[in-house]
Amino acid sequence: MDIHGHGTMTAGIAAGTLYGVAKEARIIAVKVLEDNGEGYLTSILLGMSYITERMKRETKIPVVINMSFATGYSPSLNRAVDALTKRNALTVSAAGNGDYLRSDVDRDACSYSPASARTTITVGAVDSKDNLSSFSNTGNCTDIYAPGVDIGTIAPNGETILASGTSFSAPHVSGAAALLYSQAATKGILNRVTPRDVRNRILFISTQDILNGVHDSNNRLLYTDVGIPAGFALDSAVAKITPKIITKPLSWCFYSLVLYATLADIFLF
Repeated sequence: MDIHGHGTMTAGIAAGTLYGVAKEARIIAVKVLEDNGEGYLTSILLGMSYITERMKRETKIPVVINMSFATGYSPSLNRAVDALTKRNALTVSAAGNGDYLRSDVDRDACSYSPASARTTITVGAVDSKDNLSSFSNTGNCTDIYAPGVDIGTIAPNGETILASGTSFSAPHVSGAAALLYSQAATKGILNRVTPRDVRNRILFISTQDILNGVHDSNNRLLYTDVGIPAGFALDSAVAKITPKIITKPLSWCFYSLVLYATLADIFLF
């Protein structure tokens, strides 16, 4: 049971039936921290190992891993994220809420993990006026931005709640990835779509250069009308397994939930 609530709120944005981006997703819990949202890096790594073993057994479903949490720079955590990518999982990471004191200081996501992992899509937070949120990390490691201020989602008791943080920006991107995988399946090309194809498509169709105050980051805003153009993934190697989506909670909250979308598995940490 999600006592803390962070995982449930993250899942509601990625795949909830009311507020979710990919509303037909299944949700599976993978709890790696205590009920107060605290824990150890080893627990997170064990959760990733569990996902790896599950992927070995279930090879027909695309995997998207949404990691809505942050800790200081960790080479071991980054290597684990990159290893999941090599196994054909698409990973999405929250940039982190480094400027939690709201001091308007530029905080570099490259100083945090898993945001600094080479192969993950790192997501910062903006508000409804396309301004950088007061808390979001920025920097070169931040690949894209998504809504992260007063986001409607579901609490564990079933009530609607407003949540803010890069934790709640990342699942928007994870949901968009799940939609792309589903479209690929509809077109009969899922077996040749790679995480790199999906990542590149999400970044390519993003709205460019309209965000304010994102410092030296990539100035991209998520666009979720993720249609697949003719010729998509034609040059990609045939994927050995179909992808899934995994997400983790942020702001030092580390609950893991796994979302299984139609034709795509979404894992939520």
